[in-house]
Amino acid sequence: MHSADNSATKPYIVSHNLLLAHATVVELYREKFQEKQGGQSGISLVGQYVEPYSESAKDRASATATIL
Repeated sequence: MHSADNSATKPYIVSHNLLLAHATVVELYREKFQEKQGGQSGISLVGQYVEPYSESAKDRASATATIL
């Protein structure tokens, strides 16, 4: 068992749990929905979520450029 205070191991614990959660969802999707929906599953370990500061065209364009 890892010490809760050992910050060097925390990223590995998080990654491990992220992969376990992903595997669980992929299995569920394949068993219950893939045949009907015909979709695929994947994982992105690096992601960003941004929203424009306002609804102005400049802010929306900047937010879109950030995520591309």
